[in-house]
Amino acid sequence: MSLSLVVTISSQGCPDGWRSSQVVSNKCYYVAAQKKIWFDAEGFCSNAQPNAHLTSITSAFENGNVDAVVISTSSVSVCDQFWIGANGFDVNGNYTWVDGNPSTYANWASGQPDPNQQCVSSTARTTGQWRTEPCGVENCFICEMFNDGLSSTSLPPTTMTLTTISTRTPVVNPSTTTPATGPTSMTDCKDWFDHGSHTDGIYSINPDGRGSFNVYCDMTTDGGGWTVFQRRQDDSTVFWNQPWQQYKIGFNNAADKNFWLGLDRVNVLSNKDTNVAMRIDLTKNRCPADICGNSFDQNGSWFGVWKFSVRIIQD
Repeated sequence: MSLSLVVTISSQGCPDGWRSSQVVSNKCYYVAAQKKIWFDAEGFCSNAQPNAHLTSITSAFENGNVDAVVISTSSVSVCDQFWIGANGFDVNGNYTWVDGNPSTYANWASGQPDPNQQCVSSTARTTGQWRTEPCGVENCFICEMFNDGLSSTSLPPTTMTLTTISTRTPVVNPSTTTPATGPTSMTDCKDWFDHGSHTDGIYSINPDGRGSFNVYCDMTTDGGGWTVFQRRQDDSTVFWNQPWQQYKIGFNNAADKNFWLGLDRVNVLSNKDTNVAMRIDLTKNRCPADICGNSFDQNGSWFGVWKFSVRIIQD
């Protein structure tokens, strides 16, 4: 059975250049004619409006609405594929939405998704079906926002305590090219940065040629290109009592508020190059005033950078 949805496109209540959804209350779309890789498209959307992202599509009716918005945008007549917010970065291999929407609706083309590719695009101008592509391919894209400034994804609390530990290889002259294939050739976040990806998020790397895994890349702090191997934003994960095997292989997901990448992977990352820098960022101070004193800034931020490596010690 095929379903066709014909709608009248309106921009009521949306910022200039954005189009109102006829299906989802308060939702607006922006169709970008410029072509970007998936990560930079998401970065463009998130910088365009508060809480904006590459769009999620939660029903056949919304899929038809998005197609209608794209078709009515004459500037994208040369675009075949459009990045949307679905991605396969989940460690369990599930495709999820970058805005956190829990919807499981999908409109895959025949033979899709390809489990070897992690980013999802739509033929919104023609069939409206989806397929997976290498994240480094440049496509036009579709952003979403909610015109009350709020989406279903909440921002981190302003009172959080944040600890981030990350590594970066030496700075080299950035490449002016964008990778035409998937992320398997990238050995760390600095490689992604040098190949044109400048948006924070989950990236796939293969540091030793023995298999890819996902990491969180900080592309904005101190020149960008940092591979984050530990994050602690709150007390929902206890670190001190994890069994040794978990410290060895890692625990939680790189997209989580709290995670540890694992000593095995940190060892590979810190020894594949001759010089590796480790940066530690501490944000917010939870030390009580009766212990640390009132002069210790409760809202302060601290960081340090050191040369770093993890070695395997044989018993």
